[in-house]
Amino acid sequence: MTGEQEKKRAWLRRAKTIEKYVQALQEKVVQYKEIQSLCNSDDLDSLELLQELEQEIQEQQKQAEELLAVRESIKKAISYLHDDELKEILTRHYLTYETIESVIENMYYGSRTIQRKHLKALDKIMIPKESEMK
Repeated sequence: MTGEQEKKRAWLRRAKTIEKYVQALQEKVVQYKEIQSLCNSDDLDSLELLQELEQEIQEQQKQAEELLAVRESIKKAISYLHDDELKEILTRHYLTYETIESVIENMYYGSRTIQRKHLKALDKIMIPKESEMK
């Protein structure tokens, strides 16, 4: 894999990374809410906990919005490919988070064929400039 292909692959993988972070934040918020339900609202420590909970919720919302924006930019970049098979490979792998092995199985191609098509798709996909992504 070339350096340019690696760069594009990393760009495409951002959605999965952010989604994992959002899920971790969601779990943390659930934990805070459980603790909050046990706390006395007149207690000073409980007040601090409520403030932390509010910050976590805001962080989660911010990251969820970023995830939606990233997924949309990836979806848009994939949609510009003029080959439906290449689109499907990238969509399955980078937007539905299927492993390459799963893509191979679900698309009924051999391993080498999918790997070759994946590299071809990486060569063809255009990463938008930072100014175009905002």
